[in-house]
Amino acid sequence: CHHKFDLIPSLACDSLHGHTPTQDVNLIEALQYSCNVYFYYLGWKHLGAGILQPWAYNFGYGRPPGIDLPALPSQSGMLKPADKAREPWQACHYAIGQGLVEATPLQVLRSVAAIAVGGKCLPRPHLVRSSPPDPLKLSNPRTVEVIREGLWRAGHAPEGTASHDKLRLNRYNAAYKTGTAEVKSGEPPIHNAWLVGFAPFEKPRIAFVAGVERTPLHGAEAAGPIVEKLLAHFAAKEPGVYLLEKKGGK
Repeated sequence: CHHKFDLIPSLACDSLHGHTPTQDVNLIEALQYSCNVYFYYLGWKHLGAGILQPWAYNFGYGRPPGIDLPALPSQSGMLKPADKAREPWQACHYAIGQGLVEATPLQVLRSVAAIAVGGKCLPRPHLVRSSPPDPLKLSNPRTVEVIREGLWRAGHAPEGTASHDKLRLNRYNAAYKTGTAEVKSGEPPIHNAWLVGFAPFEKPRIAFVAGVERTPLHGAEAAGPIVEKLLAHFAAKEPGVYLLEKKGGK
């Protein structure tokens, strides 16, 4: 990551000098730092929308979650066919969930819950009537291990996007992923800010999602206080499960 995406200089990452001393970023670090440039390369040069689209669909995007509420078209979000990402910049945006991809909070919740349970299924939340999860099988268990490590670092490693002390999220035995979806460019730009995750890290019991629409703040800045209150609620009942101070770390 050199801040600017080398292949399309109009695309960039929030890091002004690269996230690491060598400016090399692996998947774990890309999740920790929320590095757009890494995922631009992944989306355009390595995977392409043709591979990303069916995998996103397997993880619940582009279709309703099947919960016990009346179905509405808006529940499907938007996952355009891969052939719509004709231009290189469209393939890059496809990889970060911008432009041709729109997600609902429940879709994001289901996908992070799938990682929490080791990629074995796609859990389905419910209000009254439960229903079975969708089948999901990742052939390489290392994939889930790497993603989980990246989500842990996002909240607990230096410069992780949810690790700042003022957010108080690093006190919890939880994994996180931030998201900042640009709604309107300008000064200041307007975002939809996200924070998702699961807890406790080793044997998850809950998955969570918080979103703040149309804010100048980034993901953890806007949504972090919401998640902190949620985790504080669970920690008050079971501090030894949810608080790192009681567990001595990961």
